[in-house]
Amino acid sequence: MYTKGERVLRIEVIVHNTQALRCGRRLERFPQIVLRLHQILEQFLGNVYCMDAAFISDETLNQLPNPSRVGRTRLGGIDINKPRTRLVLRAVLALACAPDGFTAGQLAQAVQSMLGATHSTYDTRSSAAKTW
Repeated sequence: MYTKGERVLRIEVIVHNTQALRCGRRLERFPQIVLRLHQILEQFLGNVYCMDAAFISDETLNQLPNPSRVGRTRLGGIDINKPRTRLVLRAVLALACAPDGFTAGQLAQAVQSMLGATHSTYDTRSSAAKTW
């Protein structure tokens, strides 16, 4: 992203390894490569927009820890004042711009990395059990 002050001048997608795109490396595949790069750019811009436009009122923030219902299903609240919840939210934000999304295993790995421990109580099963 090239910016000047608060204005974005241009955004580029650079590929260091076209094999990672999984659409071939031959010249005949160039249109598919460009299409995949365009998809990555669109997803990135969507994520940037969501991060920029995110606004939660004080009232909503205060109600997040309260349980709620969706139909007949009871849902627990999210207490963002707990250190583990903040760590998981930080990991989700870090993984949000991944071109192919992310898995529960990758989320668990990111949380463990942020904790600085190789054997953590936060594993793939813990990350899959949470609904955000």
